[in-house]
Amino acid sequence: MEENSAPLISVVIPTGNRCETLPFAIRSVLNQKSDLLELIVSDNFSSDRTGEVVSEFKDPRIRYLRTDRRLSMCDHWDFALAHCRGRYVIVIGDDDALMPGAVEKLIKRIRA
Repeated sequence: MEENSAPLISVVIPTGNRCETLPFAIRSVLNQKSDLLELIVSDNFSSDRTGEVVSEFKDPRIRYLRTDRRLSMCDHWDFALAHCRGRYVIVIGDDDALMPGAVEKLIKRIRA
């Protein structure tokens, strides 16, 4: 994906004080073999190491956002979704994962 072009798919991981489970979810997205996606990790004002955990991943597809105060779940999701640049959006939990090849299969279906 070129720097100025919008991704086809935005994958959003809303999180809050779950730095122990977050790396697995992030890896499952970054292991997708597509540069047509962006990963938005939306941190709901965590007080743990969430920011540090995300910064350990060196991948240009990651966008880390952090709210300036604790939000309700609905408001946090609205915050995260407002930052998506993709035409399609996938939301996964911070303790969930994408199956290997999921994004590639989705892109094939979209293009069909």
